[in-house]
Amino acid sequence: MSGVDLRRPSAVLDPLGFACASSPSSAISRSECLITLGLGNNFSLTNIGALVDLTNLHEVLLVNNVSLSNIQPLLNNTGLSTGDLVELVGTNVSCTDVVALELKEVTVISDCP
Repeated sequence: MSGVDLRRPSAVLDPLGFACASSPSSAISRSECLITLGLGNNFSLTNIGALVDLTNLHEVLLVNNVSLSNIQPLLNNTGLSTGDLVELVGTNVSCTDVVALELKEVTVISDCP
């Protein structure tokens, strides 16, 4: 399967490869079938609020986002749970928030001990 271009909502695929409907006005927040999202190495990323409603996410890669500290949208995302993965290495996310994500049985890779 080819890469997903979030600027083109029609390019978003469900796990079986079928195109999902999403609004061009908000490709990320309306891409309900998105299962993997990589936003690593985006050193100015501070707001991930759009991720709260992406309940089919199973992998969220946020590595090397030194400005990112608030992951409340991930904590409030009702779809993230057992077996899902969130990578937070190189962020300013608190270890308290990392533990809260782990309590949802999400596998978290972070700088926390």
